[in-house]
Amino acid sequence: MRKPSYEDADARFPHQPTLVHCLDASHGAALTQPAVLAELLVEIAGGRADAI
Repeated sequence: MRKPSYEDADARFPHQPTLVHCLDASHGAALTQPAVLAELLVEIAGGRADAI
C-alpha cells in the first residue's frame, strides 16, 4: 500500500488547499527555512511555543 501524497489530497478535495499550499503561497521560504517554519508553527499553535 502506497503512502498518500499531496496530489491525492488535491484530487479528493480540489476546493480545499492543503496546509503546504497555504504555507507555500503565503510564506514561500517557509518550506526551506526551519526558522521561518518554526515561527509559523508557533502562530498555528496560538502563540504558545510550548504547544509544539
